[in-house]
Amino acid sequence: MVAMQDRVTASRLYLIGRDYPSVYGLLVPAPGAALSVAVQVTVLRSLAPLGLGYRAGASLFDCIELVDALLLKHAAFLVQALNKGLAVTEVVRLLKLEAAEWKDAADAGESTGDGATPGLSRNSVSLKGVTDAALRRAILESDDFLQVADEIEGFDLDTTEGRLGALEAALLSGLSIFQRFFANPSCLTTKHPVFAALTLCLSAMPAYLGRAQAADPATGEISELRANWLFHQDQCDKLFRGQLSSMSWFPRPFGALALLNLDASEPFEDCPAGQLYIVETVIEELIPFVRSTMIAAGWAAESKGGYTLHGLFQRQLSYLKWIRKQGELEVDALLPHAQATFLAALLDCDLAHARMLSHPEPASAKLDFLIPFGGPYDSELKSKTMGAAPIIHMRRAFPGLFAKSSPRSLAGV
Repeated sequence: MVAMQDRVTASRLYLIGRDYPSVYGLLVPAPGAALSVAVQVTVLRSLAPLGLGYRAGASLFDCIELVDALLLKHAAFLVQALNKGLAVTEVVRLLKLEAAEWKDAADAGESTGDGATPGLSRNSVSLKGVTDAALRRAILESDDFLQVADEIEGFDLDTTEGRLGALEAALLSGLSIFQRFFANPSCLTTKHPVFAALTLCLSAMPAYLGRAQAADPATGEISELRANWLFHQDQCDKLFRGQLSSMSWFPRPFGALALLNLDASEPFEDCPAGQLYIVETVIEELIPFVRSTMIAAGWAAESKGGYTLHGLFQRQLSYLKWIRKQGELEVDALLPHAQATFLAALLDCDLAHARMLSHPEPASAKLDFLIPFGGPYDSELKSKTMGAAPIIHMRRAFPGLFAKSSPRSLAGV
């Protein structure tokens, strides 16, 4: 019986466009470019096990529903894949690869106990520890929240611009309760009608953040070549869950390099992972990318109390410029230390973000700085810069005492 139903379903896949547009868009990437029925069935059978609630032996029709829900979650990725002309088989391969990586990460988290760390997964972001009174203060008794809710109510959420406007209003409010919602929508959906409305806008998050990243920092305009840039859904999820250290801030296909290459006459190559945060040109490209991302996500651009993420990248750049002025012998020792120190600072940012998401009084949680001035990051940098002054003086006083570095010019530093 199931086999007969599957044959009927397969013969009518060309009719699913209205009810399952995401699946139809994958199976028919362009008008007149539909895959063969056999290939379409293979694609559905390959992707169905990745869907939530899949069971072995499911009918082909059930697979369509599972795959449509899966593809909706990866809408931004699909748009970019189709724009780049990726074959459907390659899209399937990448989706299966991502699912395998997520499973490996989840298994590793369970075995090491990382899953219990606040802010590192959707399920760990909740209202645990937040009393009913604290929740009322953050929602029903907050004039700022109610004002934002009224503003969102005025948007037409049936349009793309309306959904983008609602996201902007919620995120730029600076209220941590919205951050908690975007980290795990299910924990707040029933607490106020505005959260139910924002649930309809979640699919627009890649476009919202993508617009902020693609805009020219000086004019705010988006060039034609960058008009279709989207921030991948996986990166959006990591951003709001506080997994800042594991985000692909620079590498292709999701980071600043991919955006840079959209309007570059010749593509730039990736930077080795071990050197990401010690190459000045990389940091210079990352600073506006990180700044626009974090501001659009609701965080302060600058703070007097500590480093915002944007401020941390700026401090790293100034430190790298100082390193480049030292001799070759010192540079070789200082750069690996700078990379390790910055990675440790990003992990501290993760912890700070997690504390914000788990604050027992959401109305009091601030989206200000992530790590304070004078902390471990500053201490590590200070230990190197302070120790360099005597060497500089000794080199000048006794030129022949130390081994000379290679000849340098300003252009070749």
